Amino acid sequence: MEAKVELGIEKINEDNMEIGENIRVCESVCKSQTDNNDSLMEDDCGTRFGMNQLNQKGSRKWELSACGYFVGYRMSIQELRTEPKTLPLWNKLMNPPLEAWSTKGLSALASRIGTPLIMDAMTTSMCNQGIGRLGYTTMLVEVNADKVLPSHIDVMYRNSDNDEKFMKKVRVEYDWKPPMCSQCKVFGHADSRCPQMVNKNEQKKNMMKDNEEVLSTQHKFYCTFIYAANKGRDRRELWKELALSKRISRSSERIIMGDVNVSLNLEDHSEGMSNFTQDMIDFQECINEIEMEDINSFGLHFTWIKSLLNPSSSILKKTDRVMGNNAFLSKYSTANALFLPYGIFDHSPAILKVPQAMKKKYKSFRIANYVIDKLEFKDMVKEKWNLEIQGHHMYKLLKKFKSLKPHLNKLN
Repeated sequence: MEAKVELGIEKINEDNMEIGENIRVCESVCKSQTDNNDSLMEDDCGTRFGMNQLNQKGSRKWELSACGYFVGYRMSIQELRTEPKTLPLWNKLMNPPLEAWSTKGLSALASRIGTPLIMDAMTTSMCNQGIGRLGYTTMLVEVNADKVLPSHIDVMYRNSDNDEKFMKKVRVEYDWKPPMCSQCKVFGHADSRCPQMVNKNEQKKNMMKDNEEVLSTQHKFYCTFIYAANKGRDRRELWKELALSKRISRSSERIIMGDVNVSLNLEDHSEGMSNFTQDMIDFQECINEIEMEDINSFGLHFTWIKSLLNPSSSILKKTDRVMGNNAFLSKYSTANALFLPYGIFDHSPAILKVPQAMKKKYKSFRIANYVIDKLEFKDMVKEKWNLEIQGHHMYKLLKKFKSLKPHLNKLN
């Protein structure tokens, strides 16, 4: 470490000397006189400099530093705000083994975290003179963003035959843990704020997905699932896309359902509202343009709650909707939506039911055991079993069962 420190001081002295020479040159330039506001300047040696040439020379020299931003080279934000891949961190090794209390032993333990740099005075005194504390060590280690900061270090003990005897865990504590991104492999921002990763809890984005739902009964309609943004200006892009998607479905049956993140009516707010906001007006204009309206619904009216922990004093809103166009409502007049109670999320789950599109489920052939004991049972089965039916054997069996079923139901 001493060699590194001396090298750093020599580098700083060289830079200071160079800066001093630049200052003297600037002083000589400032003392020069120009004729008729000429752009050329002359130093003490008689060398003539152009102002543009001098500015370009200085800009090239400082273009990769923060100072370069002020002398003509405009750096981007990424260049001014670099996020390092390595950082020096102070850490404590709690209750290290007694046999590890040496510079070499503690360095071996700290190398599991990163590159050991220096130890504090108390730890150094303990290693060199055996005077100090035994409870923990304090070391400065250069850590890399490629590796996860460990919470403990495993120390394996072996016998003379190199067989494992037992293991001891050395707990690691950090004075400060910087935010680290596992995607970019840098310090400075966490995964939740990484520009390359999507975080749904921090920032909602417009998402719209059109599906052509074909049910088992060959009923067909378009369904658009919506997850709107938090800000009104971002939602306007979604309203435009909904208007554009209307041209795709044209006059076909269509529904939209999901979180629109804005109220439609004044009564959609638990605390009441006296006037329409601009975001509500934008949503109403979109609904009028695509010609949609709410289908019949049951369950909760307010589908969003501000706090699940304190529901009695929380704000409630209706921000989730299931809407259909005129073609859908005309064809599926009994369609309805069910909004369930809140679960682990702050939004109410919604279930769309379309009775006309549901395939009828036929019940299996079943009879109660006591029907067999009735006197009419054998004669009824014999009569239906002797029916003359043309076709395959399996078809004949099915038709006989169907003809027998209503008469058995009467006996039941």
